Amino acid sequence: MSAINQKTESVYKHKRQNVNKKVTVIVLLLLFSSACHRAEYYVQQGISKLEKKDYDGCLKDFDMAILRDPKNATAYYCRGFTRDALKDYRGAVEDFNVAIQLNPQDKEFYYNRGIAKANLYDYQGAIDDFNRVTELDPKDAYAYCSRGNSKFNLKDYQDALKDFTRAIEFNLKDNDLYYNRGMTKEYTGDDRGAVEDFNVAIQLNPKNKECYYHRGIAKANLQDYQGAIQDYDRAYELNLKDNKLYHNRGSAKIASRDFGGAIEDFSKAIELDPNDAVAYYSKGAAKTALKDYREAMQDLDKAIELDPKFLLAYNTRAVAKSALKDSQSAIQDFNKVLELDPTYASAYNGRGFVKVLLNDSRSALEDFNKALELDPTYTSAYNGRGVAKGELKDYQGAIEDFTRAISIEPNNEILFKNRGIAKAKLYDYRGAIQDFIKLTELNPNNAEIYYNLGILKYKLNYKQDACLDWQKANTMGFAGVHKVIQEYCQ
Repeated sequence: MSAINQKTESVYKHKRQNVNKKVTVIVLLLLFSSACHRAEYYVQQGISKLEKKDYDGCLKDFDMAILRDPKNATAYYCRGFTRDALKDYRGAVEDFNVAIQLNPQDKEFYYNRGIAKANLYDYQGAIDDFNRVTELDPKDAYAYCSRGNSKFNLKDYQDALKDFTRAIEFNLKDNDLYYNRGMTKEYTGDDRGAVEDFNVAIQLNPKNKECYYHRGIAKANLQDYQGAIQDYDRAYELNLKDNKLYHNRGSAKIASRDFGGAIEDFSKAIELDPNDAVAYYSKGAAKTALKDYREAMQDLDKAIELDPKFLLAYNTRAVAKSALKDSQSAIQDFNKVLELDPTYASAYNGRGFVKVLLNDSRSALEDFNKALELDPTYTSAYNGRGVAKGELKDYQGAIEDFTRAISIEPNNEILFKNRGIAKAKLYDYRGAIQDFIKLTELNPNNAEIYYNLGILKYKLNYKQDACLDWQKANTMGFAGVHKVIQEYCQ
């Protein structure tokens, strides 16, 4: 929402420039009239100072104009405009109120009062003023745009989209209108529609860095991570160098498995803000993915130091500790996660795996059961529960869990491997062979698969086929298989 508000301001500024020009024309005409000559002189002087952003000076001139002619609507309007620029929105509304009383047919008075009300978070009041503008001028694109922004802030997203679309009908060449509609689409989950609008906005203004940035977000939501990174890079080239860019580009790089690049981006985010707990966490998560667990621990420790309730940091640190065989400490971190959020399924799952490593498979089952109660589609928990059941020699139960997980993730190698092992434990070698053949389809370059496949075939007295698998494993460099070939295949 903050990004939309930023762009809304740029649209308002565009409109204000038009207002200034209109006021200048009015004043020049009025100068030729003898009536209220002195008041109009101060108005003209004030406008000149306003264009130079001499706000104190122009306020004094508008005050003098009103003192000499209390019925000068233009003077109130200009003073209200100045107060708005100084963020004195209440004062601006008061002046626009008087201007409208004196001249209720000028759409600019309503428009700018609507802007001031929006800045006071009186979005409904702003909408009422923008409605009046569209009554006076049904083709005022900026009134529809500004009304759309106020509706957006009231979470009336569908009507906001209608207003942005209406604005575009009357002004096809303003990139800000496409940007605002794209932002609304992005916010409502229509990422494809958002990308289309950002495309047009960028065509109209190739240097709009915010458009590239938000198009990157929409592309990332569509899992087009490389496209997202390209857009973030372009935004960076256009001098968008802040935490939000580094965070989002780093996240896209993690999704693209460019963990080293992600670490660089999160490091830059930390340079900009040394107290950025999320950046430390994300950097630690990238290092964990690279199995650089000790370095990851330092970043995760810092994230937790900055935010002692950072659930994800505790969870990832627990994973790193488990990989470093610090099992008891890992369990403590998982416990902390569950203290912060008793419904966090990943922590039950992680703690269950650690308990399996500690030969506490019965207790592990309880954790996996809880994880699956919270998320019945959690494949890792089915896999973990299957492993725990296997450790307890409940191989049939293990097979059932692996099979359930495979129905959710039919291309997960570890699930077929574990199910194949469980089947072999039950002497179902044919079933195990089917699972390992599936593994060769999923990963034809894994020599260990062929080695194990050979063992299974040999148990069924398929000696020739077993030797072919072992020879393939040997060709692929699997250590020790040549001795097996010498003993069983000669």
